[in-house]
Amino acid sequence: MCGFAGFVDREARPSDKNKRLEVVHAMAAQLSRRGPDDEQRFDDDRMTFAFRRLSIVDVEHGSQPIWNEDKTLFVSVNGEIYNHVALRSMLRDPHQFRTSSDSEIALHLYEERGPEMLSLLNGIFAIVIWDTRRRELFLARDRLGVKPLYYAEIGSKFLFGSELKALLSHPDCPRNMSWSDTNAILRSEITYKSLSFVDGIESLPGGHFLLLGEDGTSRVRKYWSVEDNFPAEGVPPKTENEYIEGYHDLFSDAVRLQLMSDVPLGIFLSGGLDSCAIVAAAAKHTRNLHCYTLVEDTVLRTGDAAAARLLCERLDLPLHQVWFDPSRYTGAQRLSLETFEYLMWMVERPIFDPEFLFKHELHRFAKTITPDLKVILLGQGSDEFTGGYSREYKQPAADWDSFLRRSLSYSVSPRLQPLIGERYGVSDTKFFKHSPFQQMMCASASSLQAFNLWHEDRTSSSQGIEARVPFLDHRLVEYLAAIPPQLHAKLFWDKRIVREACAPLLPDELRYRQKVGFFQSPEMNVLYRMFFKMVIDMFDEYCEKYLSGSDALFSRVQLTELLRKGIAGEKPLPEVVQDIGACICISIFDRLCRTMHLNPKISYMTPPSPLEELKTLPSFTA
Repeated sequence: MCGFAGFVDREARPSDKNKRLEVVHAMAAQLSRRGPDDEQRFDDDRMTFAFRRLSIVDVEHGSQPIWNEDKTLFVSVNGEIYNHVALRSMLRDPHQFRTSSDSEIALHLYEERGPEMLSLLNGIFAIVIWDTRRRELFLARDRLGVKPLYYAEIGSKFLFGSELKALLSHPDCPRNMSWSDTNAILRSEITYKSLSFVDGIESLPGGHFLLLGEDGTSRVRKYWSVEDNFPAEGVPPKTENEYIEGYHDLFSDAVRLQLMSDVPLGIFLSGGLDSCAIVAAAAKHTRNLHCYTLVEDTVLRTGDAAAARLLCERLDLPLHQVWFDPSRYTGAQRLSLETFEYLMWMVERPIFDPEFLFKHELHRFAKTITPDLKVILLGQGSDEFTGGYSREYKQPAADWDSFLRRSLSYSVSPRLQPLIGERYGVSDTKFFKHSPFQQMMCASASSLQAFNLWHEDRTSSSQGIEARVPFLDHRLVEYLAAIPPQLHAKLFWDKRIVREACAPLLPDELRYRQKVGFFQSPEMNVLYRMFFKMVIDMFDEYCEKYLSGSDALFSRVQLTELLRKGIAGEKPLPEVVQDIGACICISIFDRLCRTMHLNPKISYMTPPSPLEELKTLPSFTA
């Protein structure tokens, strides 16, 4: 995991080179948490670029950007290309490799094949290639959008970067918060687009690339989608067992490839099926694994913490379980407005969910006890393509058909819901041309990058850690997409394909545990109370800082009265606090957008972690 930022200016003057380098240095400074090991800058009077590196592969020699033999092209990659060694044999011409870095293969493949080379890459990546002869910029994002990439076009300038805050540090960047994007979130409207929340800034979708020509014309093209892999009609399916065996083989290989690292790596082990499967598959290749689990009363109640401990005892792997005490963030060490501002800077969106804090603190804890840790494997992305939510702990469906009906009613916008038929089909067959679960797969490919992968990237990178997701190896996703609809109920109900594929890896008591979401149980009041207390504790400080000037977005008088009514019981306190919390997030985000180029100081939440490791599991507290 690394980060890059830059801009192309058709009207750049050679005399302004030092100024441009100062600007790009400021942009890169916002990426220092995701690339703490090195910074390199470049300027050729048209392209100005900076790269921040997290050294994982070829630590000594893999500095970026990497140039081709005649120094007419360079490449920089945020992420990893897992099959880079195998790809060397696919080069048509001899090439001189300058490094052992996985990133360099993208450069030489691009020389030979142009954008078509993307179909060969197995990895998580955001790629930038600069052609000095053609003065052409190439940007690309991995198929599922694991790695972020933003861009903006302003007059003669084209800005791009790994994070929104890098672009916002450029003095010419648009910086007006998008109220339409923000309102969609506030109304809890499901969106499958990766939003920037800033008018004029775009997020390049996963599975797309962008070409910027010398004349300043940009073209965005799709090179991959889930639906491209749906089976054609009339193709005879394999047997259920063949699909299960094939899934096992692909999953095992995905985990093996994603252990690629020259530095320590670990695994977040929740105790659920997916993370347990990753740990068991990884243990076949290395014993140098550290597993980390966040424990709280709700996790104890669901049995996840005990399952994680059981697996590590059987595999003889080190397990670090950390107790998350909400009182630490609402008592003497309360989450102040200043640290809440940091969290908004980290996620760079006007929204907050307690999960962001939980994940951030688990990464900070992992970095505290394993300072050299730079890679974490996650179980993210399995449920979306294997029916993982059909029998979840919180809302188990009665059967496959009822799961599909419920899920489609959630995922289809209110505007289209009247079109849904009694089962799942709609009268608009052009819109819903695929089977119900295929529709859900398409939606998941977009929603993952819009939320889950987005916040996993930000919380991990905030501590200089790269998050990897074996279940989103594109080969696995394509394999699942190619399963014909007539087998969906048999293979995807209650994640049967995953449970059966894990038979060689896990004991039955772990394979058949019910799906439990992160910090989800029937009793969530303690977590909601924590969030309510955080908002109330910082309310006065927030009003003074954000609602006292001419740039206030909300009325201090009205918000204060709203809070009084909530505390007095005149209005439901949970709804009141959620509304006020939303106003706090919006105010902070709006000001960050408007002042980022002024280099505001951010108080990072860095190691050491205030959390404590558990030696034995406590009993559940009602």
